[in-house]
Amino acid sequence: MNCKLCQKSASLQKSHIIPEFVFSSLYDDKHRINVVSSRKQKPRLYEQKGLREKLLCVECETKLSQLELYAKTAFDGKPTKRPLARVIIVKDVDYKKFKLFHLSILWRASISSLEFFSEVSLGRHEEILRKMILAGDPGSSDKYGIVPFALVDGHRIETGIVMQPSREKMYGQVGYRFIFGGFLWAYFVSAISAPDTVKPLLPLEDNTLCIVEGEYAECGLIRDFARELKRKGRI
Repeated sequence: MNCKLCQKSASLQKSHIIPEFVFSSLYDDKHRINVVSSRKQKPRLYEQKGLREKLLCVECETKLSQLELYAKTAFDGKPTKRPLARVIIVKDVDYKKFKLFHLSILWRASISSLEFFSEVSLGRHEEILRKMILAGDPGSSDKYGIVPFALVDGHRIETGIVMQPSREKMYGQVGYRFIFGGFLWAYFVSAISAPDTVKPLLPLEDNTLCIVEGEYAECGLIRDFARELKRKGRI
């Protein structure tokens, strides 16, 4: 089989779509996660290593794992050590690694055959992102822009939520919303640059990152999802 990233023939590894470390607070006592959807299918009990499938060769898996390692350590306690405000400014985020990490998640979700990622379909942008990730090119800050929203519960980041990604219309552009790791990540997918309204919130090439905070219980996406599950007797 061919590696989805480098496209070379190779023995494929079981690759995570969303990094395994973000599931740490969701595992049961047998190190399993129970993923539900607002759709009709029954909840599924996933294996102990999160959401995975065979996508990448060893070399490409290692390449993306290095980005995941950076992401895991980059935010380790940083936002929660600061006084909570409407916007948190982080000055020392590696723009290239941070951006490539998120582009890789968006791209992997698009090529995934798992039902959990069924709403993510990038079309022609899928190949563009593949080439950018393979070349280690994060692009400019307003190309495939990313806006992070910290989901706050009192005085801490709420990390116990991972939601099925959804396709949304955001500021007149197509976008995708992912929730994992205590953040709602808004990914803009368009041939044109990100809307002017959100440009101040995008990760900047000078390694500055602005994080908008909000109470997770007031997040409409989460609230509507929970309401739908309750209506269907799932919670």
